This record gives sequence, C-alpha cells and structure tokens, in this order.
Amino acid sequence: AFVAEADTDSAGSYRINVAAGAYFVKTFINPELGLLSAAEQQVTVADTETKTANFTLRKGELTINGKILLGDTPTGGAFVWGWSDKGGYQETMSAGDGSYVLNVTGSENWRVGAAKEINDTFYRSSEVEVKVGIENITQNISLSKIAALPPPTVQTANATAPTVVSIGGGPTI
Repeated sequence: AFVAEADTDSAGSYRINVAAGAYFVKTFINPELGLLSAAEQQVTVADTETKTANFTLRKGELTINGKILLGDTPTGGAFVWGWSDKGGYQETMSAGDGSYVLNVTGSENWRVGAAKEINDTFYRSSEVEVKVGIENITQNISLSKIAALPPPTVQTANATAPTVVSIGGGPTI
C-alpha cells in the first residue's frame, strides 16, 4: 500500500508526485467544518504524465442520529464516528443525554460506531451498517466492555539511549 498526502493551498489546489500506476485518490476534511469528503476517484497515471483530479466537497444533507447506550443507560461523552462506502467521514461526541447527530450524505451505506473510556475501562460498539436513502435515520448504538485499561506507567529515560517501557499485563514499547 502506498500513501501520499498534500494540503490544499488557499485556492484549493494540490499536487502529489507519484510513480506511474493506478491510484485511489481521496480527500479528507475536518468534520468540524460541516462538510464531507468528496467521493473517491480512481486515477491512472502513465510515465511522465500529469493528471488532474478535481474534487467537490459535499454537504451532509441528512442525519444519522440516536443515543449511545451502555446497557439501557444513555451515555454522554462517547466518541461517535461514521464512514461511507464513497469516502465520507463524520465524527462527533455524544451529548450528556447520550444523543448524537452525524451529518451524512444520502443514497449511501454508512457504518457508524462509538467508543468511550469509563472508570479505566474501555467500551466500544461494533460498527453498524446504516443504509441512508432520502430520509434521516435513527440508529441507537450499544457499547460493550472491551477491557480494563492498565494503570499509566511513567518512566524517565535518557533520550540518547534505547529504553524499554513495560505496562503491567499490557504492551512493551
């Protein structure tokens, strides 16, 4: 897999230098701006060729909304995300009453999920497929316990020497 990236300038232009080949080109935009990424494009570039791929960012004209639940209890402060088959991405945090709203595009399949740490325990949902047509969709999301998180480990080390940090019952870095 090959990944390259470029930021757009003030005119919306970008340039990515690649070797000859076929590529899937995607855009990414901060969800806080209220827009969605453009639909992904496949671009094939021959040796010494320059190709132009223009993208149009999309507005989320519909919503997927609902509640984040831990058992039967609505849960605020959960990270909620959604992504579509056509390259869209949105994220938000659930409100104090557990409610969330993701602005999405219609006529696409979206996958939504949520996660939250509660009292040093990590909870996550499975991603739920939501088929968005021409109307807003209500989809509640249930969190399940994944694992208790180990306590933090603090270690001071000399930056010029290799250091190994181990978390009890967890990873070694």
